[in-house]
Amino acid sequence: MDSLVQQRLAFERERTVGWVMITVGLLFVVGSVWFAAAGAPLSWAMAVIWTVWACFGIRRVVASRRTQQTFEREHGATAGIRR
Repeated sequence: MDSLVQQRLAFERERTVGWVMITVGLLFVVGSVWFAAAGAPLSWAMAVIWTVWACFGIRRVVASRRTQQTFEREHGATAGIRR
């Protein structure tokens, strides 16, 4: 069993990775749509792929939040917080 600090770090890391995936995905979606508007082939397909990528990021953030809520319910709201 990991320590409380390690458990909290794990779901915080998952949340951060999720937000990075969302940000990168949406930036690439905007770029793909911009290139598609300029007439570049396959840009719409890339926009769909990056949208799916951003959706996986949303899923990671939601799962991390659920894990955090379960953790805090079990151990308390301040458990594992580094000072």
